[in-house]
Amino acid sequence: AAVQAVLLNPLGFADQERVVVLWQTDLRRALPVIEVAHGEAADWAARSRSFEEIAVFGSVNWPLPLADPGEPVSLSMSAVSPPFFSVLRVKPLIGRVFDNTDDSGVRPRAAVISHALWTRRFGRDPAILRRVLRTPSTTGEPPDSIPVVGVLPAGFEFPRGVDVWLPAGPLVRAAATQFTRGDPAAAVRWLRMFFGVGRLRPDVSTVEAGRELTHVLRTSDTQGGPEPPTHAIVTPVITFLVGPAEPVLWALLGGTMLLLLLACANVAGLQVSRAARRQRALAIRMAIGASRGRLIAQVVAETAIVTAVAGAAAIMIALALQAGLVALAPMDVPRLLDVTSVNPRVLGFGVVAAFTTIGLSALWPIIAVGRLDATRVLARAGGSAGDPGGRRVQRVVVATQVALAVTLLAGTVVFLRSIRALDEAALGFVPDRLLALSITSPTADPARWDVAYAALEDRVRALPGVDAAGSVYLRPLLGPIGLDNQPF
Repeated sequence: AAVQAVLLNPLGFADQERVVVLWQTDLRRALPVIEVAHGEAADWAARSRSFEEIAVFGSVNWPLPLADPGEPVSLSMSAVSPPFFSVLRVKPLIGRVFDNTDDSGVRPRAAVISHALWTRRFGRDPAILRRVLRTPSTTGEPPDSIPVVGVLPAGFEFPRGVDVWLPAGPLVRAAATQFTRGDPAAAVRWLRMFFGVGRLRPDVSTVEAGRELTHVLRTSDTQGGPEPPTHAIVTPVITFLVGPAEPVLWALLGGTMLLLLLACANVAGLQVSRAARRQRALAIRMAIGASRGRLIAQVVAETAIVTAVAGAAAIMIALALQAGLVALAPMDVPRLLDVTSVNPRVLGFGVVAAFTTIGLSALWPIIAVGRLDATRVLARAGGSAGDPGGRRVQRVVVATQVALAVTLLAGTVVFLRSIRALDEAALGFVPDRLLALSITSPTADPARWDVAYAALEDRVRALPGVDAAGSVYLRPLLGPIGLDNQPF
């Protein structure tokens, strides 16, 4: 169920196997992740032939505070270039998405919102296109008003957790003007604060696209910009979203399959033993007139009833354990809340596995009934003791069980040792009793941020049970932080 929900379910956009995420790397400077600038992605789109389209989206979700009266509200926002929705083949449920005119200027003049935000904050207002998002001004002027121009369909969530999408160009120009006092055009060309997202042309692999994109970035005009990276990275979108959880889930699924095989071998062994013990009873029934077909039908019916009862019990156990297993998983794994055993594919797999077990487990008893010589069995006093065929099958089943059990046990030991090693890894800081909170700036004026955060830290330190408090732009291990920097 977890593999189905996290890895196999569609992401909400068409032909997702052709959608890839792009970034850069520099092996000379040991920088595994270098973000992409708006202008760099436009250059890649113009010069590469492996992609139908390339766009950018923010490498982190930025907070978007609202200036509404009453309780402060902060939304999760991602900055994207106009081709973003076209790359993902996502059409708005209401209104439109961005065009090139929205990407100009230094203030965003269009916003696309998620279906969840439309439901949660606006009550699915059909007149949503007449509403605006009021955001605090950084200069003390009246709040900015950003018109809502579109609502995306339910189920679309890329990047994860986004409430609002804004055009990237105005935000980059505003950042250049506000923080660096630099040239807005140069900021759009070189300010690296995005990931790229592209749609591959048919029959183009990620390896081929990465090779071509690396050639493009190495031959680009970098005059006036930062030091060029060495390679372009092209990775499937599902790998980007799931990250290290993907191999773990596949490994756990493999362990589950081994456990299932072990259980099937157990059931088969019990069936073989039971069939050997029942030979005399079946011979008596055959002697008094029961046909072989009737006896075979009886064996199959008995096995089916036992398997159906066991399957129903297994489904109830799975439902009872599901919430606990999801709670044990890291919260960074996407789509965990979608994990459910009650869906057609998972239940269908369970039914097929159960009835395959029926067939395999009933195979030997059916063969035994088909070969049953009632006269010989009734004449043999020892019952099943003299049946060499039954003993051979039992030995094969036991050997198979032992082999599967040893394999599963060895894999479990390696897995537990890996978990223990991760738990004991030196992080460089003590994680016990350490809490990380994400806080939106209490003021829209950057000049007053230091004072506001210092006052906030003093108030937090005064709380009962707090030993220390501090602040940082992005907490360690959260992800890339832009401008070619990489935390160690």
